[in-house]
Order: sequence, then C-alpha cells, then structure tokens
Amino acid sequence: MDQHLDTILSTVVKWAGDAIELAGKDARLIYVNASFEKMTGFSSKEVIGKTPAQFLRSTRQNPQIYDEMWLSVSSGKPWSGQIFRKCKNGEDRLFEITVAPVLNEQKAITNFVAISRDVTERILEEKRKLELTEQVAFLQKQESLGLMAGRFAHDFNNLLTIIGGSMDLVRHEVPQASQTYFSDAFSAIHRAGDLIQQMLLFSGGKKPEKQELDPTALIESMQPLFKVPVGKNIRISYNMIHDGPKIKGDQTQFGQVLLNLITNASEAIGDNLGTITLKTDVYEMNTTAASKGFHNNNLPQGSYLAVTVKDSGCGISKEALSRIFDPFYTSKQLGHGLGLSSVMGIVKSHGGDIRVKSSQGVGTEFTVLFPAIFQEEECKPMLDPQNKKAKTLVLVVDDDRLIRRMLTASLNRLSMETIEAEDGLHGWECYQENAEKIDLVIFDQMMPRMKGMEMLALIRDKNPRQKTILISGFRGKHPSEWETGHKPDIFVAKPFSPQELMSTVNNLLARDQMVI
Repeated sequence: MDQHLDTILSTVVKWAGDAIELAGKDARLIYVNASFEKMTGFSSKEVIGKTPAQFLRSTRQNPQIYDEMWLSVSSGKPWSGQIFRKCKNGEDRLFEITVAPVLNEQKAITNFVAISRDVTERILEEKRKLELTEQVAFLQKQESLGLMAGRFAHDFNNLLTIIGGSMDLVRHEVPQASQTYFSDAFSAIHRAGDLIQQMLLFSGGKKPEKQELDPTALIESMQPLFKVPVGKNIRISYNMIHDGPKIKGDQTQFGQVLLNLITNASEAIGDNLGTITLKTDVYEMNTTAASKGFHNNNLPQGSYLAVTVKDSGCGISKEALSRIFDPFYTSKQLGHGLGLSSVMGIVKSHGGDIRVKSSQGVGTEFTVLFPAIFQEEECKPMLDPQNKKAKTLVLVVDDDRLIRRMLTASLNRLSMETIEAEDGLHGWECYQENAEKIDLVIFDQMMPRMKGMEMLALIRDKNPRQKTILISGFRGKHPSEWETGHKPDIFVAKPFSPQELMSTVNNLLARDQMVI
C-alpha cells in the first residue's frame, strides 16, 4: 500500500499544475517537475545541482526578501509570498511561492520543497481593472465638478451682470472725477468673468460653442493662464502671426488643447532649465503635405491655421509615440491618460489634425491644424430711416428680479418700452396677450416652471419671425444643440455690459430696416 501511495504522490508531483522544486538541505535542487520547466524555461538537466538563486534571482526583486525567507525556513517554518524570478528568456515574472522545510523524526531539516505558480498575468489584469475603476471614478468626479462649476458660473455671472449693469446706469450721474473708480470696477468685473471662464476651462464644465475665433488674440489673452502649469525654470516664447486667418471653433476647447500641450511640455522639461515655444502660422495642405506625419491623410486640401507647441524636454520614446493618443494610456505615475486623447478628439471635431515630432533627449513638437477662415470685406448695409419705428416694445423674461430691473432701465434709456415676466410660463402668457406689439423677446434659459427654450418653441410656433435674444450665465449646451428645433437669433453670454447688449439689440432690430 505504501509503495502504491508513493507512486500516486510521485505522479501528482510530476504532473501538478504548480511548479514543484525539491532541494537538499544545502538548497541545491535534486528535482523539478514539468510545470517548473514550462514556467521558467529551464530544463531539469540545466538546474539539478544548482540553487535557485544561481539562475532565477531577479534584479527587480528586493534582496531582503530572500533573507526573510531563509530565516523562516531554516528555523523550521514555511514561508509564503510573491517574488520576481528571471526566466530563461530573460523575462522577469512574478511568482506566488511557498517554501517549506522537510523535517525528520528528530525535527532536523533534511530537505526543502517549494511550490509556486506564475501570477504575472493575473496581477496585471487586477491592476488593469483597478486602474480602469480609478479612471471611471476620475471621469465621474470630473463630470460632477463640471456640473457644479456650470451652476456656480450661472449664478456668479448673473451677479456680475447685475453689478456691472447697475453701475453703468448710475455712472453718468456722478462727477467726472469719480469716473476712474468706475473704470477700475468694470475692469475688476471683466477679470472676475475671466476667472469664471478659467474655472470652467479647468473643470470641463463649459460645453462647446462653435463660433468664429481669432486664435492669435485668444492665445495672447490666455498668456497669464499658460503660466499656471509652467515652472519658473521654464520660459515661454511666442511667435505669432497677426492679421492671419480665423477658425470656427469653441473658445474653451481651443484653450483646453493649448493648456494640455503646454502642461505636457512643462512636465517633459521638469526641473531643468528649458523653453516652450508657441507659434502660429498658415499651413497649406496638399497631397504631399497630407502624408507628412499627420494622423488623418484624408484632410481636404486648402489652408489651415497651424498652432505649434515645441519644448526642449526629454522627448518621447518610439514605443510611447505610437500610443500617446490612445485613451487611458499614460507614462506618468499619477496620470489618467486622458489629456492627449481628449486633445485629439477636440481637434478632429473641429475638422483638424495633429502631427508630432519627437527625439529623446532633444524635445517634442506638436503641430495642431484647424481649417482657416479668411475674412472677406463686408458690404455695410444702409438703413432706411422711413422704416424706423418710433417705439419699440421688448418682452424681458428672467427669474432674477435685479436682472430684469437692470435690463428694463437700460432699454428705457433707449426710449424702448418693456414688459417684464418672471419665468418662462409667465413670459408665454405675456407674449400671447401682446404678440402683435412685441418687437423683441430677451430671455434667460434656466428658469422655474418653464425654461427659456421651451418658451421660445411656443413663441416661434406662433410667430416664426419673432426676433429673440437669449442671455444666459449657464454653460450648458449651446442653443444650436437644444432639442426644441428652434434657435434664438442671438445668444449673449453673461456677464455682459448694458452697452454690449444694447448694441446687439440695435443691430438685430435694424435688420428689417436694411436696404441691400
């Protein structure tokens, strides 16, 4: 019976799925099974008579762990843990291992046995799952932050509009000597509005609003913001073209692209002295140019506005260069891998593309292309004074009483009459009662009982030609993306000055009086 049991145990050991090693008391191997040979790549002939440390020890492994293992097993106790082992092909693999002493009847050590399994893939998969969970959590936090920032911006922009509008209404009633203080206050209001835009930019709380943009002017206005992620050891150099083409895009997303590239450039330079160069130019896309390093070889031929961000940093390896735009790929220890992936998404949504040039130890150059728009000289319309209406009636719809009062006072100064409504439903009721008289409807979006765009849909169903201006401090969807199928004639973002809004009102109302 004992002989048969020995045969069974020998068969189990030989064909076990785990690697099994048997060594003498001097730690030299006297037996390894087939799974050991398969996992490590070493045959039994190559390892018998050697200690595992002679051929399996990995430089990735902290040597202290071997001292802990030996201290345990030499005292008659088993040891379990995870260690890196260098396989025959030179690859470091992670093994889950248990090493135990074999004791005789006198409790003396006669042999050592080790049972192990390669857990590299399992650990990597667990790590990938953990990273994915962390990335999803990051995105959820980013989304929540964006929603919170959008609500904050709405309320704060309302306050700035009230403050600026009220000051503008009284500034003409104070002595000329005090006008400097008003100018300083208006400057502070504009700076506060810029801070809100920057907060939305960093939080992702501002949604796309594509319009005609002057890239050079935008970059110049953002220069203080570019200094935020850049260390004092780094100089930012600008080489901008003036009177160049414009682009059609979203101001916030354009800023996100530049901030991502400048942040990456700064991190590539690190603590060393370095330079980041930001350059704009016109790029002519043709069949030959389309194949020179850009990701999209199907870009239409024509003129593009090229924005280049070049750094003197560490550069990007060839392996990483092929993956830098992959979602969730990052070479940074604390990175989430969304920066360049989001940059590529934004650029493609604008009909553009990206080219990257990099050499390790020399630096990296990102060139971003946006379709260029060249301005044509406009023919200014003439106004027909005979069509000018003596009195203009404006329906003002906003749930903020102070906003309504400021708008009404500004419109009254232009000899316009107003009707005030406190929300969308009230505005619709007022419109139905005065539809034939109302020349213009100025309304907010976020209101109780009925939102502004819902009211607009009802108004446009009744009168498709009704002139409307949407004013809003909420950075949600752009009016062109709302589901109602109706769009306001003009969208004005809060905060705005009374002069800006009144100029918009005059231009909109003058459209019917134009003689082309």
